Amino acid sequence: MSLKKIIIFLAVLFDIIAIIISIYAAFYLRFHTEIFTPKKPLVDINYYIATLVVFIPVWLIVNLNLGLYRDFRVRHIIDELFLIIYAGAISILITLGIAFFYRAFSYSRLTLILFTFISILLMFTFRFILSIIVHRLWKKGIGLKQSVVVGNNELARLIINKMIKGDGPNKLKGVASIKELSGDDKEDFIKELPEKVPYIGSISDVIKLSKNEVIDQIYITEEIEKSSLYEIIEMSEKANITLRIATDILGIMRSKVTADNQFGIPLFTLKQLPLTPFNRFIKRVLDIIISVVGIVITSPIMIISAVIIKATSPGPILFKQERVGLDNKPFMMYKFRSMRVGAEKKTGPVWAKKDDPRRTPYGRFMRKFSIDELPQLFNVLKGDMAIVGPRPERPVFVEKFSKEIPRYLERHRVKSGLTGWAQVNGLRGDTSLSERIEYDIYYIENWNLLFDLKIVLLTFFNFVSPEKI
Repeated sequence: MSLKKIIIFLAVLFDIIAIIISIYAAFYLRFHTEIFTPKKPLVDINYYIATLVVFIPVWLIVNLNLGLYRDFRVRHIIDELFLIIYAGAISILITLGIAFFYRAFSYSRLTLILFTFISILLMFTFRFILSIIVHRLWKKGIGLKQSVVVGNNELARLIINKMIKGDGPNKLKGVASIKELSGDDKEDFIKELPEKVPYIGSISDVIKLSKNEVIDQIYITEEIEKSSLYEIIEMSEKANITLRIATDILGIMRSKVTADNQFGIPLFTLKQLPLTPFNRFIKRVLDIIISVVGIVITSPIMIISAVIIKATSPGPILFKQERVGLDNKPFMMYKFRSMRVGAEKKTGPVWAKKDDPRRTPYGRFMRKFSIDELPQLFNVLKGDMAIVGPRPERPVFVEKFSKEIPRYLERHRVKSGLTGWAQVNGLRGDTSLSERIEYDIYYIENWNLLFDLKIVLLTFFNFVSPEKI
């Protein structure tokens, strides 16, 4: 049995165990502890257990349809939590709908609420443990799919970098070209590859290689003629290799395109931006609430930081710098000063780097835990920024990048954020700019309140992660 099938089996088994434990725990807490006012249950626990005959299959079917048993291994744990809550809500509503027609006994509403919370908590805990186990197995090379990326464009490099980082169950076998290359074309292709990534040859060479070595899947990232594609599909089917086509249709950002089927024809639909005036109003109200609460909670940290900065480094406590926000309008962004005064006199405007020598000792500590960003809560309260959104850049960089990077200025269709989708995915500071832009635009085009909540939770999760402590 493959690792994937074992993990799916364990996930289903753990879900069933979680549901059974939850019904017992909810019944016991409701009727046999001092936590809630104890009283004699109207019915025996066996009647509650009997409902599991309906509830377990319903929950498993809902989980299956939501993809909870398909690709949870590559989802972030916060995504997993949202899906489990969603699946639980749907399953309970369906079960209650069925129970409405069966009035043999009355359910305790409190027991049902306790059961819901406990089952979601247990399922999430089991998935979290299972996810840790799976990722440790991947690090040891167990259960990985041997993958080849075809192409050397921006999309190919994005996939290659993800595989190198270990994002998902893929091991990069190498990179190939659509056709056989020679001379300068071959040298140029190889030069653009990341360090230590081997060039295998053409797709035909990959298929030949699969006769002696394991190759599970091929990612095609470049445009290809229909006749050549048919040939590649036929060769990959014979070699039992999964073919994945990831071309960027019409040069449009992938997050902006959805696919469906009408009249038996595959169609691609361009999304409209979800941040309508009403949604902007709701987002602003939440920004005010969160920023006020954030200022109150973090005020001791900010006061202590201000004292330490003043005592350990000559210069102002706050660092104010012009940034570009919504509709390309400039504003003054606040930060705790983490660098020496006049840090850019010799270098001019440059990005901060990891272990930047210009930082003060306490500045390094603040940067590690993002304490230097806390004054931006006041920017949010003023309305210059939002809690979640693309990180603001300096005017000199905006002018430069808008000429070099397609769709760069689309970041300014929303307010800049204290945290963002790119940042929670590890893209901050001196990292791939094109990749950060792609994450920013994905956020803008797929915004909803749950997405914002997810990013806030991921920010907190990253803040308290063991790597930071």
